[in-house]
Amino acid sequence: DDKSHRSAYTWNGFLMGRKSAEHFMREEADLDLADFNKRQHEEFAQWQERLKPVLASFLEKAKNPESKRRTLLYIMGGGMKTPLSAGQLIGLNMMGVTAETIDVVAGASGGACAGSYYLAGPEQTLQGTKMMTEDMADTEFINTSNPLRSGGMINLSLMKEWMKAGSPSDPDIKLDQDAVRKSKAKLWFAVTHPVKGKEEA
Repeated sequence: DDKSHRSAYTWNGFLMGRKSAEHFMREEADLDLADFNKRQHEEFAQWQERLKPVLASFLEKAKNPESKRRTLLYIMGGGMKTPLSAGQLIGLNMMGVTAETIDVVAGASGGACAGSYYLAGPEQTLQGTKMMTEDMADTEFINTSNPLRSGGMINLSLMKEWMKAGSPSDPDIKLDQDAVRKSKAKLWFAVTHPVKGKEEA
């Protein structure tokens, strides 16, 4: 392919002494970056196209909550990737796709945390996102430089405390558990067992 041809050209230039090792590595890195950007653009375009019918189903359900069409929203977690999921939930609320229009909300790890705030309503979704992007962006909550500290790199006990009683910076961050219980959507969690190390629902 085109990349292989250009790579062979730079490699030959290096062997024949026309290019320094630094110059050769820079050209190789530029080729890899160009290839990555091309694939990323193509994959994103495909993802956007496949997303259209999904969004259409959510919007249809939002306009007609009593529709027989059933919707399931799966929220991914992954530690500090959770704020991205929380931001996407804010976007759904702004589109009118609130938890009241969803039949089942499922969350994995941090996604379960974001999903809980989503079920509690749009204002609570904002509060939960604030906690994830401000309060949790601190070494008191996450500390990758000390993975052996008590509780691990991520202080889950602290997150539990904030969701229950609010954080020191904002008491309103606490999760409205009554609103979660009253939500029409069913909530499912997927978590990792602390001893077995296996996922459980």
